[in-house]
Amino acid sequence: MKQQVRDELQDVITGARSEIAADLILIRIGVVPNTELFRGQIAFDAAGYISVRSQCETDLVGVYAIGDVASPASPTISTAVGNGASAAKLAAARIATIE
Repeated sequence: MKQQVRDELQDVITGARSEIAADLILIRIGVVPNTELFRGQIAFDAAGYISVRSQCETDLVGVYAIGDVASPASPTISTAVGNGASAAKLAAARIATIE
């Protein structure tokens, strides 16, 4: 038997509170990519995400970016895992070609 969840939300800008009923709640902590460490070393987009090509490659050869620092459309764990698998495969292929 499903139990419906009731939770109270607060708008952090207006302070307004509201209550919602839901079967499932997913909480996302943080909305700003934590990328300052890499400023000046690789390219960023206007929103502060690391710019990547289709295979998770940055503009610096051999450097890949995945997950919430590079995926504004879907900054989730599942996206990071998929991107990580792709980047690892590409990195392994690159390493294999180095003599």
